[in-house]
Amino acid sequence: MIQDIILALIDLILSNLLIISFTLITILVIIFILRRKINYKDRIIEIKEAPIGINNILRDPIKRGILKILKKDKKYLSRIAMELGLNPARARFHLKQLENFRLLSSYKLARESYYSLTKKGKWCLDAVQKYYPETVFNKIKSRRIKLRNRSKEIG
Repeated sequence: MIQDIILALIDLILSNLLIISFTLITILVIIFILRRKINYKDRIIEIKEAPIGINNILRDPIKRGILKILKKDKKYLSRIAMELGLNPARARFHLKQLENFRLLSSYKLARESYYSLTKKGKWCLDAVQKYYPETVFNKIKSRRIKLRNRSKEIG
């Protein structure tokens, strides 16, 4: 009789331990998957791990071009628009979208807004270069746009 009670208690404890351990493992896996804090400086993260909004933004070749233009130095709005071959209003639209996702930072100096990449933007630029490599066709196309812009400035 006492042995049956002891065996029943042991069985109950073991079944509860299995449930508790399974629950803890599940919670740890969920925390690992859903964590939002990403260390951009020390770790290269594939673009698949980026938030959906950033993935959608990086599909746009104009926004990718803006990131590439701002890679080396900060630039003002009209210069970015001229290098992309866009009018300033359209360039401002794309810049504001990138700024909303904190890929760019801006400050106003006199009448012009200067834009530069943030750490998150630099990470995205690395991801863009990895997943959207520049093809020969795109190089020729961008060269034609630059030549057209130069001819507009001259003539």
